[in-house]
Amino acid sequence: MIRYHIGKTGVLRLAAGVLAVLLLSSSPGKAQDEAKERIVNSIGMEFVRIEAGTFMMGSPEDEPYRSDSEVLHEAVVEKPFYMQTTPVTLSQWRDVMGKRWLFRRRGDPDAPIVRVSWHDAVSFVRELSSREAGTYRLPAETDWEYAARAGTQTPYPWGKEIDCSRALYANNPMRVDDCVAYVESVGLEPGEPAPVGSYDPNPWGLYDMHGNVWEW
Repeated sequence: MIRYHIGKTGVLRLAAGVLAVLLLSSSPGKAQDEAKERIVNSIGMEFVRIEAGTFMMGSPEDEPYRSDSEVLHEAVVEKPFYMQTTPVTLSQWRDVMGKRWLFRRRGDPDAPIVRVSWHDAVSFVRELSSREAGTYRLPAETDWEYAARAGTQTPYPWGKEIDCSRALYANNPMRVDDCVAYVESVGLEPGEPAPVGSYDPNPWGLYDMHGNVWEW
């Protein structure tokens, strides 16, 4: 799913490997707008303000499924930013990039956009910046992990373990199907991404930070 420095930036998230940041004007006349907890742009993309802060980035050595690159260290987010509350949807992508760009791809307009490259994501945020107030960018890795952790210390915002009711994963009937029965029980499609916001948000009001689709 997509996702800024406050007074300067805001972040939006693009699904399937893409996230973005929105930079807001720092002129005095914009000061009140920049202090808002939530911002909605002209095509309905909603952003939530993430305050600056310090957190432990990475994973402890005994955490399951940890990679060697996830060295635990203190990281600082120096400025507030706004992150989109959901991944970028098919509808939002079409509004910015046009239907022809997607080669007539069909699907639920509220589904996260998928099968887009990093270069596609950069094109999206550039185009969005040309037509919206402020400037959008892709978030740094630190932005994303800080927002995903949402002030918590556990592997997931809700605790140490993931389960089928918390996020969309293991939803492949042909391979890893642990959650297929649950997905069907709540009216979602096996083997397909869920519409954004189908699962509960994290403590900072961000949806699908775990599960559903990969993000850049």
